[in-house]
Amino acid sequence: MEVSDAGVPREHSRKLICIPVIFYKKGSKDFVIDYTTDLGDGGVLIQTETLLPVGAELELIFKLPNSIKLIEVSGKVVWANEYQPEKAPDKLIPGMGVKFLNLDPESKKYIIDFIKTIQKASALVDYEKE
Repeated sequence: MEVSDAGVPREHSRKLICIPVIFYKKGSKDFVIDYTTDLGDGGVLIQTETLLPVGAELELIFKLPNSIKLIEVSGKVVWANEYQPEKAPDKLIPGMGVKFLNLDPESKKYIIDFIKTIQKASALVDYEKE
């Protein structure tokens, strides 16, 4: 089981992945295009300086690499880090953690299968290094 930076067990497995994501606050027509930093079937970390407040609901649209399926899902901001240039760049990623609210079963399967594929490929690379 994966563990968060705070040492708490994660409910959902996640993987580092940089893919474009479109998001907008519910009820707004203003959208933002930024990038994910990691992704799981429970949510996503969006690297952005365009933060929404914690608790805000938003819509997300993204596509996994080598997939034709567009994933459209509602989410809720559960935490946010503002851009702080005085901090070391590797210490704090400006962005927000978004929990998926209504991920349909087909999209969830796509994400889980994608994460498993990445984990297998990573394990093979590690094995070949030994």
